Amino acid sequence: MRRSSSYVEHQKAVTIRNDVNVKKETITIEPDEGNPGKYLVAFTFDATVAASITIIFFAKEGEDCCLTPMKENLHPPITVHFHQEALPSGKPDSLYLYPNSQITQAVFENDKGEYHVKVVKQILWVNGIRYELQEIYGIGNTVEDDFDGSDPGKECVICLSEPRDTTVLPCRHMCMCSECAKMLTLQTNKCPICRQPVERLLEIKISNGTNT
Repeated sequence: MRRSSSYVEHQKAVTIRNDVNVKKETITIEPDEGNPGKYLVAFTFDATVAASITIIFFAKEGEDCCLTPMKENLHPPITVHFHQEALPSGKPDSLYLYPNSQITQAVFENDKGEYHVKVVKQILWVNGIRYELQEIYGIGNTVEDDFDGSDPGKECVICLSEPRDTTVLPCRHMCMCSECAKMLTLQTNKCPICRQPVERLLEIKISNGTNT
């Protein structure tokens, strides 16, 4: 067995509760039918607590989750508050700002007269700590249903029997079980999916239950 020439760190993920989440794939910019020449920003979000959502145009990110509008005189920030309950889409209410925050940075692009939204990054602030949210490729195959060992696409690509629970970084392919990931680092430092160099391994335990 050939030992890998470089050390690969194996970490276990720490669960961070995200109480308010903007679904970035739903963000769009739409014409305002009641105001010709004007546009509306539309999106879908989930919230398990009372919260508020603020749209800041031409924002600059500072320290401690501080966003500064660079052209506030032209486009002042817009804030909508929501209670902790199911509300019809777009129905505002008044309440306090929840201290933990998620920031979605996006740009508007004009393509032949049609405007589109491109999400640049999403940032989560919890207890004063900044986290940048990133996609994990393959994690959806592990959480849709309980793993029973017979579902194709959910098992480790090495042993083909255990559920996937380990992500390769920086390529972010969730493709192995933790035991196979440990063995793989003794033989190679390449991701088994894309063959890119492995810098770290992140073990993520997925809970399919309703309790958090």
